[in-house]
Amino acid sequence: MQEHTLKIGESFYLKKGIFVSHGIGYAGMPTDSTYSLLITYHRGHNSMAYNLFFRLSQREIALPKGHLTILRVTPQEILLRTVR
Repeated sequence: MQEHTLKIGESFYLKKGIFVSHGIGYAGMPTDSTYSLLITYHRGHNSMAYNLFFRLSQREIALPKGHLTILRVTPQEILLRTVR
């Protein structure tokens, strides 16, 4: 388990390998009751990214390469815990 504090536009890798990496970033709060996480995937020279939107009340998020627990969300930053 690791805790991460991300400001808008910051990200970290959930899993990083030689050819494949999975990342997560904070994209802010588009409304008062919604926050957005950026999911990135890189494999060789191919990449993709997409935003996921969650209600402020959702604190547990299951992802293909890990599990997130949201501890605090503000319009400027998010504090989350990862479990792989």
